[in-house]
Amino acid sequence: MATVPTFLSLPSLVPVPIPFAVRPTSGEGDGERTGGRHKMQATLQRKAGRHMKATSSLSTSLRARVQASELSAGTTQQRILTAHKYVSPRSRPLTPDEVEVRRVAYALKVPTAEACQIAARDLAPLVDAAEASTTIIVLMPVPSSTGSVDANRQLANELAAEIHRRYPTRRVQVRITVGRMHPVESSCVRRRRGDRGLHGDEHAMIRVAGPLTATSTAYYFIDNMATTGATLAACRAALGFGDGIVWADEARTLLPY
Repeated sequence: MATVPTFLSLPSLVPVPIPFAVRPTSGEGDGERTGGRHKMQATLQRKAGRHMKATSSLSTSLRARVQASELSAGTTQQRILTAHKYVSPRSRPLTPDEVEVRRVAYALKVPTAEACQIAARDLAPLVDAAEASTTIIVLMPVPSSTGSVDANRQLANELAAEIHRRYPTRRVQVRITVGRMHPVESSCVRRRRGDRGLHGDEHAMIRVAGPLTATSTAYYFIDNMATTGATLAACRAALGFGDGIVWADEARTLLPY
């Protein structure tokens, strides 16, 4: 058993003993924890089925953004909700709209208040459309390569506030559920020099949350953007469940409006 690494430095986080490899596999841990995880996975699997039925009645623009990722981590697929398609300037000249998407994506790394507000305005309707009105939404900030969750926590807080403003009956929480065992090299930096991004255990993700409820609750890892979805998949593997929500996604193609 190991404790949460001190480099996380989260003042609101209480270190809890957890195994280094927290993955949704059978026979892991004591019977009570394994049984609880299996029940949670079963509940999330049922939610995924309800989600596919619910999204069939969404408007085209909203349904286009409820993307089903093929990145599996357990018994269900990981969904990634995204407001915009990210296009790299290395692929072709960008349109003015694509330049703005890229600007906001990088500003969210800081983050700036303006970028968080812009992202929250576009993401709030997607979250509301993806889940039943009685479902509790839990936003889980993705740690940066250094292990800090400050930027994505600010984005999550702004999104939670925007959801409350637009949908007053919605219940939204922001919780820190995963961290990194140690700092890692940025996948963005690696790709810029021609290397592949990080995959799987290279992300050094670790669960830092205690017991979580699966009853009428939807869990979303929140990040500024997704390139391949590997970081979101690593977060899900560490926690055992959880979908993703990002401002922009480079890997998946949005349907036409």
